Amino acid sequence: MSLSEINLVQITEEGDSFIYEVNTKEVCQGKIALVLSTLRSTSSASVIEGKSEWNNSSGTITVQKEKLKEVKDLYVYLKDQNSQITGTPVKVYYEPLSLKGWYITKNLELAFMPDRGKSAFEFSKRLVIFYQDEGGFDQYCMLDLPNVRVSLEQLDLWEDSSDFTFRLGYYMEDEEAGIYSAYCPPVSAYIKPPQIQKTAVSGSKVTLSGSFEDKVPLWVQIYSGGQLLKEAAAEKGELDLSGLYVDEEEGLSLTPYYKTELGRSLYGGKAEVILRSPVMEACSICGGKAAIRMERSGIYAVSYTLSDEIRPPEGHAFRDALGYTLSDEVHASCDSCSLEAGGACPEMYEKENQVITGRQFQLPQAAAEFQIGYLSGNAAGPMVNYAVKERAVYAFVQGEESFYLACDRPDGCGLNADIAVEPGVKLAEGCAYTGTYFQLADAGEKAVLTMKKEIFTAETEAVHGDYIKLMKQIAAHRDIFLAVRSAVLEKLPMRAGEMLFYYYDHCPESGYVGIYEGMNLMTEYTVYQNIPDARQSNGDLNGFVGTGTAGYQVVERDGRLKIEPFAGEMNFAVAPPRDMGSDNKLCGGAGIADLLYQGFSAAYMRLVYPAQFTDRSSTGNLCYDRNICLLSSGSWDRLSEATEHMRTGGLGVEGCAYHYFRGRAVVVPQICVNVCGNVLRVSLGTRLADVQKSMGLKECRLYRMVNGEKLPVKYQNTQVPLVAGDCLEL
Repeated sequence: MSLSEINLVQITEEGDSFIYEVNTKEVCQGKIALVLSTLRSTSSASVIEGKSEWNNSSGTITVQKEKLKEVKDLYVYLKDQNSQITGTPVKVYYEPLSLKGWYITKNLELAFMPDRGKSAFEFSKRLVIFYQDEGGFDQYCMLDLPNVRVSLEQLDLWEDSSDFTFRLGYYMEDEEAGIYSAYCPPVSAYIKPPQIQKTAVSGSKVTLSGSFEDKVPLWVQIYSGGQLLKEAAAEKGELDLSGLYVDEEEGLSLTPYYKTELGRSLYGGKAEVILRSPVMEACSICGGKAAIRMERSGIYAVSYTLSDEIRPPEGHAFRDALGYTLSDEVHASCDSCSLEAGGACPEMYEKENQVITGRQFQLPQAAAEFQIGYLSGNAAGPMVNYAVKERAVYAFVQGEESFYLACDRPDGCGLNADIAVEPGVKLAEGCAYTGTYFQLADAGEKAVLTMKKEIFTAETEAVHGDYIKLMKQIAAHRDIFLAVRSAVLEKLPMRAGEMLFYYYDHCPESGYVGIYEGMNLMTEYTVYQNIPDARQSNGDLNGFVGTGTAGYQVVERDGRLKIEPFAGEMNFAVAPPRDMGSDNKLCGGAGIADLLYQGFSAAYMRLVYPAQFTDRSSTGNLCYDRNICLLSSGSWDRLSEATEHMRTGGLGVEGCAYHYFRGRAVVVPQICVNVCGNVLRVSLGTRLADVQKSMGLKECRLYRMVNGEKLPVKYQNTQVPLVAGDCLEL
């Protein structure tokens, strides 16, 4: 008599054991046991010990997981312990399904990724998904392997369905029996995607607002220009962009989704992220309002408050500056109002928020500062704080003197504090300087220039001397020299008479001026003439005759100043002048060719006038110190020493190149200014009044270029000297 055949095996987990539930086609009488074997055999050598129970047509055998660790194949069969008859062994699973992940496709299919490296995947035919429907009833369906996908519709789910919990197991058939594996642990799949409704940028953080699940991690795909940069978690609705290089002009777009340890939801719609920060180009104050001009047109969010100086008592704010008036009824109920009924009245204070389009807008002058950021749909860019102060060149009085500042006007126009500036360069070794009025210190990656408040009460000569020492300290590094000089020109309030000193190293008392790129050296040449006549003395008729003028353009090439950019680049040699002898004689120059010798190009150049010109009726003098001389050197110290020697008639200085202009030649540095849209070349030292009178301009507006920025000049002193780039407009 044979035993009934097995037709169904289902496996479940319970703690550290597997329970195999076996069903047969017919009832099996007698003392029946279930046996697990590592071979398709009933040999006792392959039996794995387990606890067996049987009742009619079904039974269970429980085995500890530990005993199945080294198993490669596992079978179960029936055994009649009385007659020792055994049934047909049936192959079964010895481990649950291992799920690597899941995801939801664009076609609204739930896709599963079982571990294909497990042996169970190889001999399984189907995958079983077990779940509960919306009514709480158990449901399952089988999916064919190897590609495991099921439409959401088949599971009675939709795109807007909430989370969905399921378990997965394998199914196969062996000896006409259906075999089910143990299910994997319950898995929660999130169907409905997150939706980002707003983005706001602050620093490197992006705050996301929208409809999100609190209990599941929110992730985003970050795109730039259509290219996927990375995927990142947005913990608590915040995305950290630090360490991610992105083009601020390009911006970003975010695609949100939920991500668990095993899978991800559908993707939500893309959301824009604005990284670009707004830049205020100008602020002009006129007629009780501040006119703001931004760098570019756009849609902006603007927020501002009123300044503390004019803010009314606590709890109220003057609203007439904003154009508000209250009705008589509301006005009468305001206890703190002392104005006539129907007039402008204090009102409960609230912060003003506006959305503006374009490039320009107005604020009440009462606003001390404002915040502004770009808007685009539901995306808000970084908010930038700006003070409502006109960026201009101001004049203000300290004591009995007027000072001019090419910068934001300081609060109260006072000079009672030191001025600290970051020139934007890192100091080289030996460039730090500590003087009485100027101090340059290394602060890590940036230098800090401090201009002491004592500058504004000290003797001008002492301040200038300290500044020159600072320039000498850093002159070996031209980039640092120019950066510090630019910082001084922008941030140091200076007297009108000092402007040319700080801009061009102009020292009339010492007879010299610095030569900088962009200048033009206008030169008037002369020749000596002798007209002999028996009836008159030679001295009366000897003299100099003008032969014409020439202009020499000064340019910078690789950190060195050169004269004449075209001819100076041609491949020919110009002999340098002979060395000066003990009598300080040096061959002068006859024209531009004499300025093109190799040793004359240097980092610094200076034009020095003699202490005294030769008398007009005398013959010329060959000593360099009796003529106008152009000096150049890579060392500021050498240049200063050579200047002093020339003024005192001393010998030449080694390491400094000399060129003097013979006879009564005159050299004048010229700069370019813009008058009513036309470029005009004027001599250094030309004042605003000089141009106004020569051009017939009774009134005009003056603008000054400060480190590349065109600023209005807010003073009416027409005796202020012009500098390169100044613009006069009607």
